[in-house]
Amino acid sequence: MPSKDKMIYELFEFMRERHKIYLAKESGKSKPWTKDKILQTYRFCNIYRQNDTVTKWIADNWCKPHAKDPHLWFAMVVARFINLPATLEELSYPRILQSDRYGYEEWAQNFKSVISIRQAAGELIYNSAYIVSTNGRKMIKHEYLLAEVFKPAWLARGRIEGTMGYKGITLANLHEELTTIMGLGSFMAGQVINDLKHWQMKKAPDWWTFAVPGPGSRRGLNRVLGRDKDAPWPVSDWDDEMEILYERIAQMCAAEGMPRLDKSNLQNSLCEVDKWWRVKLGEGRPRSLYPGV
Repeated sequence: MPSKDKMIYELFEFMRERHKIYLAKESGKSKPWTKDKILQTYRFCNIYRQNDTVTKWIADNWCKPHAKDPHLWFAMVVARFINLPATLEELSYPRILQSDRYGYEEWAQNFKSVISIRQAAGELIYNSAYIVSTNGRKMIKHEYLLAEVFKPAWLARGRIEGTMGYKGITLANLHEELTTIMGLGSFMAGQVINDLKHWQMKKAPDWWTFAVPGPGSRRGLNRVLGRDKDAPWPVSDWDDEMEILYERIAQMCAAEGMPRLDKSNLQNSLCEVDKWWRVKLGEGRPRSLYPGV
């Protein structure tokens, strides 16, 4: 079994090479952007989440124009459950006014209309990067989202926005509040915060160190530590091991001249390297071919 140090080095090598692909493509260089055959063949997210295509679209089209909107967090809930710019563009930013003239129900009707038109045209509705389940309910996905995720989130806006207004509020505090919303699990709440923190809550004490585990990053950290890839993680243990790994990887990135790494981007990298290791070890392959953007 490879040593922990070797696995950490492989993780960093993956991160460095994936970031080089991003820089090469951005500079206009032609393929191949890497000699790594796995990275040449399959799609992997960027090391820095803010460089991913969907994240950039959301930032440019929804976040930047509405950075001062107190309901931006709700828009990010909608954005990440859909996660497909073509659909989001047709939906447009969810301007829901607290009045009888235009409120949640009117917005929901427009949402249904846009989805129905795209479905009838045979167009994609969702990006498959995040698997959105209806939790066993026999409901059409968009109707489930409206009833079980978006409406409960909208009804909780007073509490969520009140929490965001507290002095010294942390991203972890906000995450705790968001996960009380029916239908909004820990991982997706973390994704919402990772968008929101670049535009609001920039002074949160844990801006650099907040991270929420997902299935892929749990497997990735297991591999780094020489554990069975599917071994369970008590949250406190995952946090402790992530802190140790974060200090090492952040130093390696800094020594390489890479941008400063926040812990959420390390979490994202663990998810991506798990896919890379899966191919390398002959366990399977990612769903998407060709290097991501």
